[in-house]
Amino acid sequence: MSNLKKLEELHKKLEKINSEYDPEMNFENELLEHLKNKFPKEYKLTIEAKKKDEPDEDPEDITPGRIGEYMGDREDEFITEYESALKNLVESGSDLDF
Repeated sequence: MSNLKKLEELHKKLEKINSEYDPEMNFENELLEHLKNKFPKEYKLTIEAKKKDEPDEDPEDITPGRIGEYMGDREDEFITEYESALKNLVESGSDLDF
């Protein structure tokens, strides 16, 4: 599967999760913080890539799903964590306790 196709599939899965739990993305910032802490290496890769791709933009202004683009063969782990964290955020109203 091509990289572009793989990225499209990842984002389709994340969009489905978002539409189920948080269609208005009210918890996007909290989710990003959680994923940033859970996957610090991949978060760093995401920031470095954004600095190269969009040098005039704030490198930390990313969506939670963008971290998933740098998970490599751990994409399934990322999707599972993304869904679990978002579900917990929505159910608890904010703070994650895991």
